[in-house]
Amino acid sequence: MPKIGILFLLLALPIALLQSCSDQVGQRRTYVLTTGTTGGTFYPVGVALSTLVTAQPRAEFSLTAISSAGSMENIKLLRDNQAQFALVLAIFAAWAYEGEGPIRSPQSNLRSISAMWPNVEHFVLHSDLVTTGTVKDLDQLDGERYVLGARNSGAEHTGIYILEALGIDYLSKFSLGHMAYGASASAMQDGNIVGMNVPAGPPVTAIT
Repeated sequence: MPKIGILFLLLALPIALLQSCSDQVGQRRTYVLTTGTTGGTFYPVGVALSTLVTAQPRAEFSLTAISSAGSMENIKLLRDNQAQFALVLAIFAAWAYEGEGPIRSPQSNLRSISAMWPNVEHFVLHSDLVTTGTVKDLDQLDGERYVLGARNSGAEHTGIYILEALGIDYLSKFSLGHMAYGASASAMQDGNIVGMNVPAGPPVTAIT
């Protein structure tokens, strides 16, 4: 299970957010924290964070956690100011800040608030297809249906990044499906796919 990096809590800083909260006398502003799919780790952690912040009586703002497709969508939501805080994989934060990888336009207004936890890329495969117990087993697939993640999600992009770095031609080896974590887990249980990619901090509800 390769580690793809650290998960960060990011803040987007449009000019309006640079104003002191004291400018909003007597008002408690509400900001949006975008997380990930409900079957991963981002969402429950985001809900816990928003609950803790909002429960503080002296806090000058509150947070509302929302689900999303993960890091890739979260970067877009920050860019469009539909969310002001986000849980994002470090590699996506770097891509977004520099305008590299799948993110073409630099977002230099992003700021990291805190590192959260080391993130692990879980490449899950049906036991009948496991021979080495390593990522090499993915290279032995021959057209079986495998899910790297929801379309244009963080899971899909990090999965592609790792497989390409390892020299695995996933386009010829897999029949690619695109689903979120929960749907992928159900499809695997039903025998509709042979495996799935789940980047998240363990334990992951979609796996356990």
